[in-house]
Amino acid sequence: MPTEEILNLEELEENLDMRIECINLIKRTDSSSIYLLMNGNGKYILKRSLNGDIIKDYKNHETVYKIWESCKKDINFIIPKPFFCDIGSEWYLMEYIADANNLQDMVLNKNSANLEKQFNHVGNVLYQYHQCMTLHVRSKRKEFTEHNTLKSVLSSKKKKMFSDLLGHFDRGTYTIIFKDFKPSNVLIDKNNKIYLIDFQNIHYCAPFYYDIARFIDSLEVSTLFRSPLFYFLNRRRINRFTECFTKGYSEFKINNGLLNNARKMHQIEHIFMKKDKGHSTKAILLKMFYDIGV
Repeated sequence: MPTEEILNLEELEENLDMRIECINLIKRTDSSSIYLLMNGNGKYILKRSLNGDIIKDYKNHETVYKIWESCKKDINFIIPKPFFCDIGSEWYLMEYIADANNLQDMVLNKNSANLEKQFNHVGNVLYQYHQCMTLHVRSKRKEFTEHNTLKSVLSSKKKKMFSDLLGHFDRGTYTIIFKDFKPSNVLIDKNNKIYLIDFQNIHYCAPFYYDIARFIDSLEVSTLFRSPLFYFLNRRRINRFTECFTKGYSEFKINNGLLNNARKMHQIEHIFMKKDKGHSTKAILLKMFYDIGV
């Protein structure tokens, strides 16, 4: 039980007002750790910030959940319910999704079936998310170029390239974006219900192509880095997944030229993000991958 990374068990039980039978670390990212908590009444997910403050994530999740509740009859995805944030703002508790796997793991699982259909469905879910959030998020809107990583890009030698690429998108393509839409943030349960997780940035406006580009690049990069042999043996299959995904978003609206521009923009940001976080080796590997286009 990894309580030394989270809170001492007595304090955690006191804050949650329940007895905890088991805590398992199930995921760690650069910014957070995700734990599965179990007690006699059920299972819960606890997300803990590695930066000491998770109140922004909690409030974003809460906002998205309330918006989802208001229009859930008309959309085909689910937002897990957030319960509460602790007083110190270090962690918050949310609903556990039973019998669910993230889409990235499903790609690497040889036994996964109907993945093309799933990717098509996920594309449509992203479209629904964009429409729903753009309609309801009216205040606190930000241009996505205000994001810290993009500020770094726009103060670097890549400024002209990025700005030229961005200039191809008219305001009609702008929506509220997910910002970190990638296969590992999409959960699918045994009944093929789709859940979205990890709401770090919910107020950014950008061309909707940016989320599509992020998803495609993340699928390719994560698959390559986690299993190079699988990636090279299944490149055609992965390409089919991305085609199904973009068609699911909209069979008529996707302009391949604009999508390629969005991917170039995202790839610049992705490399800068790794640099900004001190992951120089990963930044070099990413640049090689994106430059070669393997």
